[in-house]
Amino acid sequence: MTPKILRALEIYKPVRQSILEKRSRTEEAALFISQKQGKRLTRRAMELIIETIANEAGVKANNQKVTPHKLTHTCATVLYNDGEGADLLAIADLLGHADPKTATIYTKVNIEKCEK
Repeated sequence: MTPKILRALEIYKPVRQSILEKRSRTEEAALFISQKQGKRLTRRAMELIIETIANEAGVKANNQKVTPHKLTHTCATVLYNDGEGADLLAIADLLGHADPKTATIYTKVNIEKCEK
């Protein structure tokens, strides 16, 4: 969690609380909720939000849609290639991989980079 993310969450928390109070859903445990219902955002809702933001920004992933999976992969690749002290075990744990070997996919980008 970076300081910028922590600041954004501090700004978001009162907004979230206001939505929950308006929707009488003060017991909702999810951090990210819908404005309309005050319920946990669904996987599809997150996909649509990311897709909309990427489209508005003119961002594409290898000429394809930006998806939550592609963002996760990009984040892990950046952590491995450019992160300070980010090792594969930490990245595997962060991403919830049951087998740390799964995270070795992020080393491929670094190897390809070295070969160029």
